[in-house]
Amino acid sequence: MKKLKMRNRNFILFSLISILFFVVFGSCSKKDDSNVVNEIITPIPLTTSAYSGLTDRTVVLHGKIGALNQEEILDYGFAWYSVDVDNITSSESYITLGAKAPEGDISSTLSSTKNFQIGNVYQYYIYVRTKNNFYKGNVNSFSVQDISVYELSAIKSYGRDTIVLQGDFSNFDQNYRLQVTGAFNIFSLPYQLDTDKKKMTFILTGNPAVQHKSSVQVSIVKKGIKQLNFERNIVTVQYFAQFEAPEKKYYKPSTQIRINQINKQYVASVLDRGYAVVNILINDKSYPYDGNFQLYYQNEIGGTSFKVGIDNGKEKVIFRDPLELTPISSLEMKNIFPRIHPWGLVRIFASNLFDFYDVAYISLAGSVYESPGNYNSQQLGFFVSDVPEGEYEMEVTDRFYTSKVKDKLKVEKLRWTAVNKRSAFVGEEIEFTGNFIAGISYTVFDENGNSLGLGEVSTNNTLKTVVNNWYTDVKGLKIGYNKDPWSYDISDQTISFTCEGFTFDKFYPSQGRSGEVLTIEGKGIAFAESFLLGDVALHPFVINNNKVTFSLPYLPNNGKVRISYYMNKKFYQSTDLFEIL
Repeated sequence: MKKLKMRNRNFILFSLISILFFVVFGSCSKKDDSNVVNEIITPIPLTTSAYSGLTDRTVVLHGKIGALNQEEILDYGFAWYSVDVDNITSSESYITLGAKAPEGDISSTLSSTKNFQIGNVYQYYIYVRTKNNFYKGNVNSFSVQDISVYELSAIKSYGRDTIVLQGDFSNFDQNYRLQVTGAFNIFSLPYQLDTDKKKMTFILTGNPAVQHKSSVQVSIVKKGIKQLNFERNIVTVQYFAQFEAPEKKYYKPSTQIRINQINKQYVASVLDRGYAVVNILINDKSYPYDGNFQLYYQNEIGGTSFKVGIDNGKEKVIFRDPLELTPISSLEMKNIFPRIHPWGLVRIFASNLFDFYDVAYISLAGSVYESPGNYNSQQLGFFVSDVPEGEYEMEVTDRFYTSKVKDKLKVEKLRWTAVNKRSAFVGEEIEFTGNFIAGISYTVFDENGNSLGLGEVSTNNTLKTVVNNWYTDVKGLKIGYNKDPWSYDISDQTISFTCEGFTFDKFYPSQGRSGEVLTIEGKGIAFAESFLLGDVALHPFVINNNKVTFSLPYLPNNGKVRISYYMNKKFYQSTDLFEIL
């Protein structure tokens, strides 16, 4: 029994120890797993690029750093080492560029204390060292084993270039090739060597898919016996759109200026894309150019002769011949109204007005008036304000042109001297004599300035108007004209005038039925506002001011009725009766 108790005690103790072990070490394991998850870091992408600027002791190394993570950076730069002809690799050396690593392209010059050895292959790569990691890019190499060549400065090209390299190409054999990469790719570019192998010549040509300002890199490439890649950049060629001068002709300010691209077989067209990648030069000032450009829409441009050029990013070219606007001498403007009143409308016409002016400024009697042109009528029109009497020259200007209207403009106050009658019935015509101007709209007013209707000037100096029903109770007449579309200049002159009203003289026939014609005659009867036959409305057909006719409508009842009419808020009836049959 005692032995059994001891066994139970040991079992309980073992169980407690097991549980404690699980809790302690299980929680530790969970914590460690969490730390592993938290320590997952995205590697920094690095690219080792081709070298440049190789001399006996120096070379420029290039690389690219991608997106940086949140690691603490200790330093970055380039590492390099050499592999000799016996395949012995030297220890690595480092070019440290600091701890503030940038994203993007970097470069640094490798300077050796002694000349690079012919036959050796020098390998290098870009690196970034952090607190926890060491990142390295792909390995690239350079060599001075066989070929000495002088690199060229970057070439800005219009599409086809003959490129000459100077150097020692004695060992340039089938193991080497010229490679083109970038805007287009050529695996092996044809070339020619001079007999002394001191000069290499090749032709590089763009194509219609090459974009404006895009580049290619020409490199010498070799696959070494140790399977070590050799690649050396020789020259960068950047391509640009080339343009010819605009057509030589006279232009209007609103004419599209077209400067055509002439190397589209080598560089893709940059025009008519809806956005500009080159600039047009007008008098040395630069404007975005997408193939469509009008002088009119550039408010700071003025004059009639312009230096024109193109800035395509490669060079600024000013074309030999200036761009000329149509000479103003071919424009002949005249006044539609050679004579006007102090307030009123001036209208200037020329058959080719819009070749020169769209919005113009007209100087008249010391004031300047702005006038937008009317394209359909080829006219400038504007209202003047209280111009003193006299004769005036008019000068028309805008940003491009200055010219004068052919004839002088005469300004006269409105004066009228006579009227052919001092009383009249409604419907009768009266005639005024004065300095009226044909084409100008005149309005007749009563003595209190209330409008009675328009008058018509069929010939200069004579104004005719018809007395209407608004003349009833008028005591005098005035005449005015539009100062502007909303107000009048009314003369101070007033003549006495009496309206005799209107008459209902007769109607015929005296009887009839539906569908027959009824005629009414009377002075001014056509100005009546409505007619009734008994209690049936009649709709008049006006023959003239003194005669109207009706087609009798359906008449439900027979018998004799009066003809009624309404005029000037008064109701009138005929004395005689009309019999409905």
